[in-house]
Formats: sequence, structure tokens, C-alpha cells
Amino acid sequence: MSMSVGTASGATFCDINTTPLIDVMLVLLVTLIVTLPVMTHAVKLDMPQANNPPPPDQRVKYDFVAKVLAAAQRNRMKKIGFVNTSEFKD
Repeated sequence: MSMSVGTASGATFCDINTTPLIDVMLVLLVTLIVTLPVMTHAVKLDMPQANNPPPPDQRVKYDFVAKVLAAAQRNRMKKIGFVNTSEFKD
């Protein structure tokens, strides 16, 4: 590897070292490539629409709900969400 520090007439020749800048750019590029698939991961779900009429049997026994939640817990489900499209009614 050679380095030029001046010219034949004695004038100095200064040039910026771009190697560290290229290294930083490559690290940022690799970071972007690695994290991009994580950010675009999505699970498509068909959620109920608010304008659909509720089912005829609006109430369910607590025993049934408890059994479903226990089965989900046994199958290592971490998060469960409930959807309510109307206010609680008596």
C-alpha cells in the first residue's frame, strides 16, 4: 500500500480518509437489512365488523369461557384479545 504526502514541487496534498465512513455505512446497511423483515412481519386476521348484527345467543356461561381460556393456556398462548362491538346490556 502506498501513500502520497506531497507533490514534486513540495506542495502538500491532503485527502480525507474515507475508510471509516465506508465502514460505518456498511454497518448501518447490514443493520437495516437484518431489522427490515422483523418490522414487516404481520399476521392477517379476519376481525368482526361493527356493523354486523350480534349473534342470537348474546350471553355465554362463564364455565365455557373458563374452559376455553384454560385450553389456550395449556397450549402456551401468551396473549388473548376480546372484541366487544356493543355496550354491555342486561
